[in-house]
Amino acid sequence: MTNRITDYRELMFPVRTVSVFAELRDGVEGSLQRIPGKKAIVNCTNDKVISVVSDDYQVVTNRDALDYGFRCCESAFPDVPQSAWEVTAADAPLSSGHCHIDLTHNSARLRFDSVSAGQRPDTYGPFIRVANSYNRKRALGFTIGFMRKVCSNGMIVPRSSISFSLDHNTKRIRERVEFETSRTQFTSVKTKFLEFLDPLQKCTIPGEFFPSISRFALRVPIPEKPSKRKQEEWNHFNAHIKSLSEEYIQQVGENAYALLNVISDLASRPSKAGLRRRERHSLQRLAGAWLAEFSSECRKASFDPSRYVRQLDQATAKSVRNENAEQSSNQWLM
Repeated sequence: MTNRITDYRELMFPVRTVSVFAELRDGVEGSLQRIPGKKAIVNCTNDKVISVVSDDYQVVTNRDALDYGFRCCESAFPDVPQSAWEVTAADAPLSSGHCHIDLTHNSARLRFDSVSAGQRPDTYGPFIRVANSYNRKRALGFTIGFMRKVCSNGMIVPRSSISFSLDHNTKRIRERVEFETSRTQFTSVKTKFLEFLDPLQKCTIPGEFFPSISRFALRVPIPEKPSKRKQEEWNHFNAHIKSLSEEYIQQVGENAYALLNVISDLASRPSKAGLRRRERHSLQRLAGAWLAEFSSECRKASFDPSRYVRQLDQATAKSVRNENAEQSSNQWLM
C-alpha cells in the first residue's frame, strides 16, 4: 500500500466548513461550547475532518485550484489552447491536507533543445505545478518547472522558474486570480535554464562519485548505527543509485549531465528510489537548487571532482555532528 495519493481524481472531493466545539465536562448534556475564531474543514465524501483553521482562512478547493492552474497555463503560453494541457502527476499525503498537481503539454511548440546526447538532441519542456492546502501548510501556488521529456525527470530551478503564490489568509484569494506573464519573461527563464545546463556535458565526473553527490544534493544523510531493516533500505537505495548511474552514463557519458539525470530521476520517483517519506516537490526543488549551484561551480578553471566530493563529505560530516549535538542537548534539557 502506498503512503501517498498519486491519482489527482482522488483529490477532487468537495469540502465544507463547520464550527468547532469543546466539551467542557465529560458526558454532561449542554457542556459543548463553540471555540471562537476556529472552523474545521471536512471532506464531504467521508465526513472526515481534514484540518482546523482560523475563521479568516480562505478555502480554495483542489478542483478550483486546478482550474486556476489551467488559466495559468493559458496566461504563460497564450499560443497554446487551454484544452491542450493535461494533468500528468499528483502527489499528496493520505490525509489530503495539501497537494501538488502537475500540468504538462506534449506539443512540439513547447519544446526546446538543450545539450545534445551524442548526435541525438535532448529535449526539455515546461510543466506547471499547482500547490494547494486545507491545513495551512501550502499557499495556493503555481510554479513553472522543467522536465526532460524522454524520461519525465523534472526539477524546479531557482532563478529559472515563474511562480505565483497567494496566502490563504488574504482576501485577494476570493477575487479573480490574475497571472501576469509575458513571452519575454518565459524566454528569459528558458535562457537561464539552458545556461545552467550548458556546461554539464563538458564536465567529466567519474561514476564512482555519483552516489555521494546525489545523496548530498537531495539531503540524504548516511544513517548512523542503523537497524537491520534500515540497513537493508540503505543498501537498496545505494544499489538503485548505482543502477541509475550506469543507465545514464551509458546514455550520455560519464559527465555532470548524466549525474543531473540521476539526481532528477531520484527526485521525480521518490517511492521507487526508497525516498517514500519525502515529497517529490521538495526533492525536485533540491535537484534544481543543486543544478544552479553546481553549474556555477563546474565552470571554474580550478574545479576538481575529487576535491568537490571531499568538500561535500566534510560538509555532510559536520552537519551530522551538529545534528547529533543538538539532539543530545535537547535530551539533556528534557
